[in-house]
Amino acid sequence: MTKLSLLFVVASLILSAAEFEVNSKLPQGQIYKRGSNIPVTLSWKCPEGYALAAWKIGAYLPSLPYKFAEETNHKVSVNKDPKWSSITAVPWKWLKKEEREKLTTLDISFETKAWPKGDYRLQCTVLIRVNDKPEDKTDKYIATSFVFTLE
Repeated sequence: MTKLSLLFVVASLILSAAEFEVNSKLPQGQIYKRGSNIPVTLSWKCPEGYALAAWKIGAYLPSLPYKFAEETNHKVSVNKDPKWSSITAVPWKWLKKEEREKLTTLDISFETKAWPKGDYRLQCTVLIRVNDKPEDKTDKYIATSFVFTLE
């Protein structure tokens, strides 16, 4: 591959990544009582013809209070490198097709019943896909993180 070809490929990837963006809005350092519902506003940008189709919330174990999985009975996805072991706090939630095409923001929430006190850094992963003919090849998975404390 020539240097010019390589430069073109890298530039294409950077431009492609810039077309897709997701953000979460939660006051940084927000403190909630255990058992509270945590509100999060998602906003995103994507090329015309794409829309947010689904979302889920998870975390890597080092981003959770000690023994979180044991105390809440969340299944741990174990990785050989423990810093990449993770849990899914909220499984995939799918939006109806007629609903997703109109949205650019979405208010979501999740409950923290039985979650231990402590600091949390969670990650919301979204699936953005082509509206007319969804395919694995054109699906985009993008994540945004947010932090809060339970007392």
